[in-house]
Amino acid sequence: MIESIYLKNFTVFDEMEMKLSPGINVIIGENGTGKSHLLKAIYTMSSLYRTDRKDTQIDERTVRETLTSKLINTMMPIDAKLWKLRKSDATREAFIKTCSHDIGNFEISFNFNSKKVSLPIAASTIFSALEDSVKPVFIPAKEICFIVEGLKDVPTTTIVNHMQALHFDETYTDLIKKLTKPTGADVTISEKSEWVLSEIKKIVRGKFVHDRSGNLVFRSFGTDFSVNVMAEGFRKLGTLCRLIENGSLAPGSGAPLFWDEPDSNLNPLLIELLAQILVELSREGLQIILATHNYHLIKWLDLLNDKNQGDEIRFHALYRNPENRLVVVNEYAEMLSMLLNNPIQESFRTIINKEIEDNLGGVGK
Repeated sequence: MIESIYLKNFTVFDEMEMKLSPGINVIIGENGTGKSHLLKAIYTMSSLYRTDRKDTQIDERTVRETLTSKLINTMMPIDAKLWKLRKSDATREAFIKTCSHDIGNFEISFNFNSKKVSLPIAASTIFSALEDSVKPVFIPAKEICFIVEGLKDVPTTTIVNHMQALHFDETYTDLIKKLTKPTGADVTISEKSEWVLSEIKKIVRGKFVHDRSGNLVFRSFGTDFSVNVMAEGFRKLGTLCRLIENGSLAPGSGAPLFWDEPDSNLNPLLIELLAQILVELSREGLQIILATHNYHLIKWLDLLNDKNQGDEIRFHALYRNPENRLVVVNEYAEMLSMLLNNPIQESFRTIINKEIEDNLGGVGK
């Protein structure tokens, strides 16, 4: 579980610290305020260590190389140059530092013309070389299930190379690996997760499965269909189903879920269900960090936030300092109404005011 992240001289961030809730973290802000960059930075820092055991150590050089590759392939700076992720007007090195429940503080840095990240010497002792643990899950904004079937027999390195050539970052290839993971007999699904699966299957009228040939297909009422015939919004919900069923997404494991624009391509009628699903998964111990522009989603999460149930939903607003438009500022609150800077709320209020104005104008005619 990630407790906080500190960024300095990184992409659009001059200096910013965000303290994260162990439950749901909702990040909002205008375009260009760094929401996706923030999610990817936290994901990179949390994707390389195990959450259940740390009995096999790897050396510092391997940690540096792995983190550098992960950061570059996730952020995809121009010419794959690490130093181009440093804030353009910065004169000093860039820092990314996270604090997590299981390993404490961990920091990386890089400067102009750096080819690899730097890290404290002792940092290599916190990593494990074992690969079979539950890792964080990142669901990117673009839906990806439609290409999974065609990649099932392609070597992993080839998939990565092809998708990077098409400017898909590594969050997409990571998700493909998780979606194509078979459902093992040892996967235990909790009661709340079973409810999530049941609700999604009722809405989409089926589920993702691997057929006898290993293809990822959509099965509805005993008939298999290509995932391409599904509505894109249904594929997004089906993605969540698949990740739960094969154990890639495991509430209570300590591995967070990162979701960039979970509401995209979903009809507003399904947003309430999405919010309920996220709340139920967080009650199972899943830390969720999401970015959204959708008023319905943030409002439903606000309405469903029940302190008596132990809910810990935190709203984070990224906005540019009016006195210096190059500086991104972070504000957070436990209730949506307590945010002073909320562009989604302001946009919704503008629409309501316009409608009232037009209606009142019509009365006098």
